Amino acid sequence: KPNTREPYTKSDELVDRDAGKVRVEKLFIRRPPNERELSEVVVRKGAAEEMLPRFIADHLPWGASGLMVAALVAACMSAIAAGLNSICTLLVIDFHRRYGIGRAWLATTLGKSRETITESDELKLAQPLTLAVGVGATLFAIGIAQVRDVFEMTIAIANTFGAPLLAVFLLGMFTRRCTAAGALFGLAIGSLLTVAIAILNLLQKNGFVAPEVWPFHDVWTVTFGVHFTLLVGYAASFLFGKPKSRSQLRGLVWGVGHLGVLAADEEMPILGDIDPEAPGRWK
Repeated sequence: KPNTREPYTKSDELVDRDAGKVRVEKLFIRRPPNERELSEVVVRKGAAEEMLPRFIADHLPWGASGLMVAALVAACMSAIAAGLNSICTLLVIDFHRRYGIGRAWLATTLGKSRETITESDELKLAQPLTLAVGVGATLFAIGIAQVRDVFEMTIAIANTFGAPLLAVFLLGMFTRRCTAAGALFGLAIGSLLTVAIAILNLLQKNGFVAPEVWPFHDVWTVTFGVHFTLLVGYAASFLFGKPKSRSQLRGLVWGVGHLGVLAADEEMPILGDIDPEAPGRWK
């Protein structure tokens, strides 16, 4: 509130019901002049999350508010369903089918041998996995919402793990020397760096680390993570793994053939270019 550091407890205080506008000036909290060293404005971040639902509930006409809520629910359901299906598919294919994790339990449950399990049987494993992942994601979301701003946390996680992944894609698309082992090594080391940067940023925001000791913003997580992973992954490729030949990289790496056209596709003859009168061509 003005001249104090007490937050607003109700979003109604931020909305002028007569004019239907948000009182922007109430989003700002100022310290008294005798208590601040420099000009300082503190924004109440929680108010931003309340604006849209409050506007839908109080200011949209009848029918439009329900349509907006239905659209938001549909968007959330589609995003959650796609994420759950992707995670469960990854668990079944990369862990169950490749390494046999849970295969003995599934065979015992179905009364079959491990060798006779089919894809339809694996669907019965994916169903409880979907339920377990959904419950875990719900509990995780509830816990994260109590800790800090959800949007800020999402951006931090995307920056922390997205930067090394971006570097791996760049290594695969633009370098011919990079190997799979080198890229994985760079991904692991780069992820450790970005996690350390994210922890330091969190400590700095909570006052455990002085800004003079760690003066970097969250945006530098991507910059440092991408460049560091590129350097480590490329250097590790000289120590681990064997590089692919040009024929194997054709169509996959920039500057080697046509992107998207593999070597096998380039060598495949086109039926229209075959001379039907050539001797011995047709039998």
